[in-house]
Amino acid sequence: MGATNETVRVGRTKYTVTRTSLHHTIPYELHGPRGAHYGLMRNQHKPDILFMFNMRGFTKGTPDRWFTDRDGKLEVL
Repeated sequence: MGATNETVRVGRTKYTVTRTSLHHTIPYELHGPRGAHYGLMRNQHKPDILFMFNMRGFTKGTPDRWFTDRDGKLEVL
């Protein structure tokens, strides 16, 4: 895993973006300021769109957000 200095803002929260070595399954991980840890997974039918899921467990709440890396930079849709 290679850490980057890239950040993305979701609402009022700023997340640090980490690109992972699992490019096809989970290309990015987001780390929040209070310990939140989310993964981004590609949509099967539209691979340029990614959805967010909680890496600590599916029973915990996850912000309902979609992302894209179409232009090489991670952005919220």
